[in-house]
Amino acid sequence: MAIATTSILAAYVNIEDTACSTLYFLNAVFISSTNLTDNNLYLETPINLTDFDLRQEVRLVLSRGVYTDSNGYYYVRVDPENITYAYVLMEVSICSRSYKYGMNIVRRVLVDPESALQSISGSLEEVPEGFVGRYPEDIATSIREDFEAWLKDFNWYQNKNVSRHPLVVSVFGAYFIYLSNYIKYSANLTPRSLSEVVSRKEGDCDDMSRLLLILLWSYDIPALMLLGFVSVPDFSMRSTLGNFEYVFLGGGPHAFVNAYIQGYGWLSLDFLAGSLLIYPFVVWDLSKDIEVSPESVEEFLELHESISGKQLIATLPIDDPIAGSVKALEEFINTTLDIASSVVQPGGEKEQPLETTPMTTPITTEQAREPSSTFSIFLFIVAVIVSLFAIATLLLSLRVLKEVR
Repeated sequence: MAIATTSILAAYVNIEDTACSTLYFLNAVFISSTNLTDNNLYLETPINLTDFDLRQEVRLVLSRGVYTDSNGYYYVRVDPENITYAYVLMEVSICSRSYKYGMNIVRRVLVDPESALQSISGSLEEVPEGFVGRYPEDIATSIREDFEAWLKDFNWYQNKNVSRHPLVVSVFGAYFIYLSNYIKYSANLTPRSLSEVVSRKEGDCDDMSRLLLILLWSYDIPALMLLGFVSVPDFSMRSTLGNFEYVFLGGGPHAFVNAYIQGYGWLSLDFLAGSLLIYPFVVWDLSKDIEVSPESVEEFLELHESISGKQLIATLPIDDPIAGSVKALEEFINTTLDIASSVVQPGGEKEQPLETTPMTTPITTEQAREPSSTFSIFLFIVAVIVSLFAIATLLLSLRVLKEVR
């Protein structure tokens, strides 16, 4: 729910505005060979969500070769004796604060930080609990010192105590981490440890987001990371790791930070791709994890040494005709992934998923997804989105910041 505010910035936004999008989400996988035996590979799929000023509802439309476990998570079965061909197509409805609302807040803070510093936030009772996580003190101190040293380049700063102004810290902190070149953007399919990101000063969307979480938490600002698929029309990308190829259409996997600001609610800080600021975002996980374990990296690399195949992740317009036909959908998948028609037997027009049930009940914060213990094909591929998505937001922010330096 919207929270009343006496902020000077409130005059520039309409808190009641919402943005709603409905689209199709497709996850298709083809595994031609593997040495894995009796394994389930989990597919990243949207979750039902009613929290963080978001409402996401998911309806299963078509699927083949996909199963659900007792928690409702989708997986495929693989074994060396058979080819794996599976897909799940879902209708996803996403409602959030209007993109204009978020962008107006960001613009106003960047253009007129003095007004933001004079704003009055809501009461302490309105702050949600449990979203200021634990973090390494040495890393937090280092990032915070670098951030406040960077702020000194701005005329408005003048050694002000910004810690009392979470909106200013959040917006300028996001700019510092995502766009200031403090961390060099470097896409990498293989996960990085926190110490590696800090020491090398390079990373991709999820690496940067973990550092931003630490920075915000050090100021006691509630925040978490959203993982999923940012829907960008006409965008496509292919990436290969080992013998496995990933194909992304209509957007790509991404991660960014959502922060809670008293008087404003939850605010997207995605200055890389513009999720919930410019583009719709399909959420498939929520996270407060700031470290990647060596075991997870090893599991990820072992998985890609054990399979050969392809995966298609895409968002499609809600009026796309392929969603109404198994034949049309499979022809689209096969053509996109270059799968010969002789390899896969066509599915029936009324084929329904075996042992699969659609997710129909919205989850709340307490029910947020916990990854299953078995492999996930897509567990760490959030790192792959390139900075092409950032162009619109980057140009806007750079133009605005030139006015306030």
